[in-house]
Amino acid sequence: MELIVKMRLFSGKIHYDENGNVTSTNQLYKIHHGGVNWDKFKKNVTHSFSKAVVLGVQEEHTKELTKEYHGKNHPYLEYTYKDVANIDAIKAEITALYEAPAKALTPDQKRIELLEAKIEAMINATSKPAKVKVKEEVIIDEDEAALELEMIRDEYLEVVGKKPNHLSKKETLIKAINEAKR
Repeated sequence: MELIVKMRLFSGKIHYDENGNVTSTNQLYKIHHGGVNWDKFKKNVTHSFSKAVVLGVQEEHTKELTKEYHGKNHPYLEYTYKDVANIDAIKAEITALYEAPAKALTPDQKRIELLEAKIEAMINATSKPAKVKVKEEVIIDEDEAALELEMIRDEYLEVVGKKPNHLSKKETLIKAINEAKR
């Protein structure tokens, strides 16, 4: 038993008529699910077609039969097809091919997310210090991090003799302190 996926592949931008019917160039396509050809199809379909819509999935059953022809038995295959009721997994597999991959956050975006979480915590006025999780990274205790940065900024003022830039990061300040001490 093999699964056969029947879908409609659209080329170019998708256009609709006044009744909501698709008028764009498209074609019907059938392919066996799984195997080498399925993997190649999934790899290349987004480059060739703007959209793929799964219409249905069928189970293909084969039966080996023989037929007498000119006094000899010749084997042949008889194919029967049965519709599959639950095709959500295959639809999701095809839909996922056309979704944009999630981009990693830049340091500025992470900082903005952290600041937004701080503002939200201040608005909610929680009694204990808020712990903020930045996109599955290190959990930062805001009070400790702020206190540590403030101590480094004070040390920079003492050693270098001037206030640090308000945008300076902890690593930059530590490096400048070590250079000034030499």
